[in-house]
Amino acid sequence: MQLLAPLSRLRHTAALTLPLLVLLALQVPAATADDGWGSQLALATTSVSDVAPAPEIPPLPAGRTYHVGLQAGHWRTAELPAELAVLRDAAGGDFDGYREVDVSVPVAHRAAELLRQAGAIVDVLPATLPPAYKADVFVSLHADQDLHQQTWRGYKIAGSAYTAARDQTDQLVDDLDWEYAADTGLPIDARPGGITEDMLRYYGFNYRHFLHAISATTPAAIMELGFVTDAADREVIFGQQERVAAAIARGIERYLAPEAFA
Repeated sequence: MQLLAPLSRLRHTAALTLPLLVLLALQVPAATADDGWGSQLALATTSVSDVAPAPEIPPLPAGRTYHVGLQAGHWRTAELPAELAVLRDAAGGDFDGYREVDVSVPVAHRAAELLRQAGAIVDVLPATLPPAYKADVFVSLHADQDLHQQTWRGYKIAGSAYTAARDQTDQLVDDLDWEYAADTGLPIDARPGGITEDMLRYYGFNYRHFLHAISATTPAAIMELGFVTDAADREVIFGQQERVAAAIARGIERYLAPEAFA
């Protein structure tokens, strides 16, 4: 889920004139010696018994280095810098005890592990992005919520509106969409307006106004993996996280090395 905040309260310099709203992506740091997620990862990556095994992750071609940045939504927001201080208290989606961070955190770590096994260098990033962060791929992972009707469901993916790598970003979105739909079985959230300006202009993409954002040339996408407010979505995004992580990893690999999927 994305949260809105007045950009007039999010200043990089006094000289900047900012749009009215900014999307918060609250992310996940790389694993430390003991950050409390080890046991949760073990549980999260165990699919329910009647689900087919997650798809395999092919090795990346040898001969070059692939650098991937994965950002998990809504974790360690208290560490956000002064330019994003207004967002430090944001906690992400939470419905009846189902929390967005209990999807984004373990899924980001597991997808990173799978990509590393395939040969990539992967950063699992905290709420505070490194200044002008650059990688071959950047993907921010979230889960949505529908607290009013509780009828919306499905996933959606959007590319950065700010990117200078438009063709690459569009291809990344297509590859993630192909694998996520095929590998998870979740429907796409195709409602009119489902892809919002807040996704397209996500703060982590906005290198024009924030120091702690990706570089202009980094292909970038944001994913809403499903709705925490929908029971059918929850069966997948909470109960089948190995499959969800594998779908994301395969989508990134399809973009980086399409020949591996020929």
